[in-house]
Amino acid sequence: MSTVRPTSVSHDITRRLLYGKYLLFQAKRAQAEPNELGVAISLLLMHDACEMVMRAVSDHLQLEKWDKFMDFWPRVKKLQNKELGHRSRSG
Repeated sequence: MSTVRPTSVSHDITRRLLYGKYLLFQAKRAQAEPNELGVAISLLLMHDACEMVMRAVSDHLQLEKWDKFMDFWPRVKKLQNKELGHRSRSG
C-alpha cells in the first residue's frame, strides 16, 4: 500500500510550527523570572510547544488521529516503516 506524503509545508503548518517555536522562546524567558512560578510556567509552555509541533507534524504527514502523547510515535514509525532516530541503535 503506497502512502502519499506531502512534499511542501502549508502556510497553516508553518504558522503552527512558528507558534511552537515562540512558545519555547517564552518558556526560556519564564525560567529567568526570579519567582517560584517561573519553572512551572516554563514547563507548561514547553509542554504546549511540544504538543503544538507534534500536532502540526501529524497533520502534515496525515497521520491517524491520536489523543495521548505516546500514541504519536508509533504512528510516525508506521509511516516511516523504521525505528525513529532517537530510538534506533547506533553503530
